[in-house]
Amino acid sequence: MKFLLNKCVSMAAGLMCLSGLSSNAQAEIQVIQVPAHNSALLWSNYTIWDCCDVNSISMNPTSMNVHTCSTMGGYCSGGRDIAVWLFELPTLPEGGVILESNLVGRVTSGGGSGSLKMAWTNSQTISVSSGMNTFNNPSASQTLNWPYGNFSIPMNLDENNEAWSYGYVMVTGYRSTSMTFSNSGANAAKIVFLVDVPTNECEADLNGDGYVNVSDMLQLIEAWGPCTTKTCDADIDGDNYVRVSDLLVLIDNWGSCE
Repeated sequence: MKFLLNKCVSMAAGLMCLSGLSSNAQAEIQVIQVPAHNSALLWSNYTIWDCCDVNSISMNPTSMNVHTCSTMGGYCSGGRDIAVWLFELPTLPEGGVILESNLVGRVTSGGGSGSLKMAWTNSQTISVSSGMNTFNNPSASQTLNWPYGNFSIPMNLDENNEAWSYGYVMVTGYRSTSMTFSNSGANAAKIVFLVDVPTNECEADLNGDGYVNVSDMLQLIEAWGPCTTKTCDADIDGDNYVRVSDLLVLIDNWGSCE
């Protein structure tokens, strides 16, 4: 599973997200976007079974319409459908503290009162039974108002949550009245973590003498260009290049490390 990671620097007016540029700020904020490992629509094949008996699954559809079961004149007119996503939890940066965790996506039709339920799991697949277990016996749940359009729902998955010992989180989205989730491209559901990562306050001290000075600058210049080895100490901002952005960090940290 690939995670999209952006670096941000805490600022007085909020967050400034940069393309690998560090700062001598006391904290660096990393934004980790986790797309769904798998997704599925659970549904009732009411031509064979009971209206509300969820017994079928469609894997990774491009959209997921959810609704409750319904009858008319004693006969089924529609079965229950439930959206399910499975997310692999990322490895957090050392010492990282989760500031926010949100389920982000888009409702393309409907919206309104519904539920979001989560279950911790070590399974890498979705089945009817695991999805319904999440829906009926969640590890955590909330009643919410699903907005029409883009949504960002707090999930409260901090670094101390037991979910991390399982490795995966299964999530269900549901509303009794018809609602449709986008499930493809940029609008597909994902978990977005905002992580506070401690920074080395003297990261530009390349030779470790307790000072950022000319000797460190010369070391940086000598390493100028793309990193060609695993250890690339002069690549202060971690983008695999030694260039102007690293030089600016070094100058910004000039002087004693104390």
